[in-house]
Amino acid sequence: MALTKEQMEAVQAQVPVIGLVMAYHSRFGEDAFLVAKEYFAQMGKMIGENIKRNLNITGSDATAVAAALNAFVLQAAGTPDMAKIEGNQVILVNEGFCPVMEAVKMLNAP
Repeated sequence: MALTKEQMEAVQAQVPVIGLVMAYHSRFGEDAFLVAKEYFAQMGKMIGENIKRNLNITGSDATAVAAALNAFVLQAAGTPDMAKIEGNQVILVNEGFCPVMEAVKMLNAP
């Protein structure tokens, strides 16, 4: 499947980050992936807190988490209401376009 112009722009925005992590891995081994994992987990928490604050989402229950995830996915990918609540769990399934995964494939990253 060929990417649209907008999709390719989203992928190209991810390429430098994926390339840098790959370069660190080449030089420092598996520890580079652990550091990247911790960094991106913290970054995700910060983004989530910003979304919650900007949208006046309170709490940390499944409803609040789903609302924040849906806002993020809408902003990042233009896909509305992907996060669903099942009991006290939030389920998010992405069967479509993911710019990070496309960048990983493009760079043949592990």
